[in-house]
Amino acid sequence: MNDYDDTRLGRARVGDSPELAAYYEELAKQEAGALWTVANEIEPWYPQPRSVPVLWRYADLAPLVRKALPLVRADDAGRRVVMLVNPGRRELSAAVGLLYTGLQIMGPGEAMTAHRHQAAALRFVHEGTGAWTIVDGQKLKVGPRDFAITPNNTWHEHGNEASDEPVIWQDGLDIPLVNALDAGFYEVHPELYQQPGTVVNSSLLSYAGTLLPYGVEKWSRPYSPLLGWPWEPSYEALRRLARAGEGSPYDGVIMEYANPVTGGLVVPTISAPPQLLRPG
Repeated sequence: MNDYDDTRLGRARVGDSPELAAYYEELAKQEAGALWTVANEIEPWYPQPRSVPVLWRYADLAPLVRKALPLVRADDAGRRVVMLVNPGRRELSAAVGLLYTGLQIMGPGEAMTAHRHQAAALRFVHEGTGAWTIVDGQKLKVGPRDFAITPNNTWHEHGNEASDEPVIWQDGLDIPLVNALDAGFYEVHPELYQQPGTVVNSSLLSYAGTLLPYGVEKWSRPYSPLLGWPWEPSYEALRRLARAGEGSPYDGVIMEYANPVTGGLVVPTISAPPQLLRPG
């Protein structure tokens, strides 16, 4: 008998019989069932992920993302996104596990309507210089390789203020996780667009340094008060860490975008680690 034998004492190992089959039918009529018929499946000996390894190449996907620009109006799509779907998670529209990701494109001068939802979102800018987002009234400008967040239940909208080139950024959301908890919702802003504050990048001005601001209202929300992380300081931090030691044998030189108040995750449900891999 091996360690994972479902016939061993302690596992569900009830046999079949005509009497049990009739009993199961009685339970089904009451929208009920016997745990022992599914226990070994829903409580496996070890994790058995349904996601399969997939490689999505940006060089292959970017032309298809751009192709959507003239085909679909932003106002009709809400967000013009090509999602990356794992063959083992198609029913969830997930890329891996209970996480979703997609490539969003915004044309020159476009502005998406404001909305909020229970899912938390991360943004990594791939290309374009005019990207902006407004999160609960705070306007944030982001450029290529920058990282930004739109925490769950915050009003947010996006746009591209450039006059020549589109913006493509990558969205990462916990939509499948939220839906698995039956907690999903989506709401359109009653005025369709927010009125941003007078100071652009106010969260960066307040929280992007190594010191915390004094004399302001104490931050108590479960997500980071810092909404964006420009790439150059992040890259320099990785390079400094690389000089300090060898890093992880599995992940290279790896850090974590962090909530500056708590040191924890930028949003409670998604980790966001930048990595530096040395040559070879």
